[in-house]
Amino acid sequence: MNEVDVTLTDYALALECAIFVFVLLRREASRLRNRFIFFFTMVSIASLAGGMAHGFFDAQDSLVHEVIWSITMLAFGLAMPFVWGIGAALIFSPQLARWISSLAWLETIVYSVAVLFISSKFEMAVVHQLPALLFLLGSSLVVFRRQRSPGSIWLVMGLSIMLAGSAAQQMRVSLHPVLFTHNAVYHVIEMIGLFGVFRATKDLKARGS
Repeated sequence: MNEVDVTLTDYALALECAIFVFVLLRREASRLRNRFIFFFTMVSIASLAGGMAHGFFDAQDSLVHEVIWSITMLAFGLAMPFVWGIGAALIFSPQLARWISSLAWLETIVYSVAVLFISSKFEMAVVHQLPALLFLLGSSLVVFRRQRSPGSIWLVMGLSIMLAGSAAQQMRVSLHPVLFTHNAVYHVIEMIGLFGVFRATKDLKARGS
């Protein structure tokens, strides 16, 4: 196994999100719940594929690596329309939320084409996720101001940690240059942030629900 730290933390992240999906599936159905389910599912798939790419098919010039890494990037990108949808559902009317989700899907199509035909560097995913996470963070702050709900507090904390993780990853913050690199640190921080996002699902409600 190559890049053991990155691979194992990628798999841990995939398992965490899979558990979140399992728990959410047992709750009462709603559009907001479904969006969270699809978000965690896409992150789980992206992490699972990322672990395979880093751990077992890391030859950058191989076709297998290219295919698996493309799956990683596409799954990661497909998580973002659900982030936009969650944020819109929290503060806007259902009709406006649907419009925002539709625009997010159009943007994701552009991102997917760029990943497949222009560049599949991870920086593309970071740029793609940043507006979505900031929008959801803003929405959660609006909900907190309106309701002071525990869910909004958890969401603010979780998203803030996730954004900090992305910043740390781009700054290549590591605990060890070989044993625990910047990518492994990023995965661990994301796991903590995603737990906050998951915890928020217990109390959040779509506007008008």
